[in-house]
Amino acid sequence: MPKYSLIFTLVVFSILISCKPFTDKEKPGIKTALNLELSGQAYLFAPDLDTANCTVKGECDCCSSHILFVNDSNFIAIFYCVADEQIQKGTYNIKEDKIYLQYDTIEVNKNYNWDFETDTSGEAISEYIITMQKINPRQTTLNAFPCKNHIYFKIKDIETAFGTLDKNETAATLIKKLKNEGVYEKLL
Repeated sequence: MPKYSLIFTLVVFSILISCKPFTDKEKPGIKTALNLELSGQAYLFAPDLDTANCTVKGECDCCSSHILFVNDSNFIAIFYCVADEQIQKGTYNIKEDKIYLQYDTIEVNKNYNWDFETDTSGEAISEYIITMQKINPRQTTLNAFPCKNHIYFKIKDIETAFGTLDKNETAATLIKKLKNEGVYEKLL
């Protein structure tokens, strides 16, 4: 019988040595910070989240927007409403799974010029009217959550919206569009 107890002791001891203890990141029930690399990314925000595909959609006239993370600290937000856009900029910082957006006090409005459709004067009339206005600074918090191998954001301002990495538009192409329209320079 002592022979078996020695073998049993050796097996148990070898199992204990081979098992590594949980680190703080591996302990069940402990939430770890998400690795958020946002620079150069374009996130589309809308009220409906499809968790099966980690995408968002908004089937309404004035409920979608983009947040373009220009670099490690600056962003541009584009709010869409039918043919019009409100564009704002600001700074952001990341703390664990939250992104804090601090909006500046300038808003550029790109409004569709309805006279453009019916103009028969032959004069060069602009398709959009671009104006600027001062607004109150405000802060918004984006909460990050994992979705399969992606990250989505939840924002709860006036209404709840969700944001996912845009698969159709990039930050670079949207910024180029803003520059071509003369909007980007007005934000500076």
